[in-house]
Amino acid sequence: MNNQLNSNTQAQAGKEESFWDDDLNKVIAAGLILILLFLIWRYKPWNLLFPAAEQASSAAVSSAKHGVSSATSAGLSVSEIVSLL
Repeated sequence: MNNQLNSNTQAQAGKEESFWDDDLNKVIAAGLILILLFLIWRYKPWNLLFPAAEQASSAAVSSAKHGVSSATSAGLSVSEIVSLL
């Protein structure tokens, strides 16, 4: 009995415990990653770095919407507009 106890103790002493061995640590890490992704999606930090790109992209979208609405009012269907592209 004592030999078995000593062999178990030696086996545990040789093994280093990793951070990822504990399931709770995995759950906490996954939660922090999800929170970080949400904050990046919510606050869009690239708009702070490149404000002109945000304005240009919104202008391009509004221009495209105006072009499609003009073409549909001229009598073209959406499928015809797509085929022209």
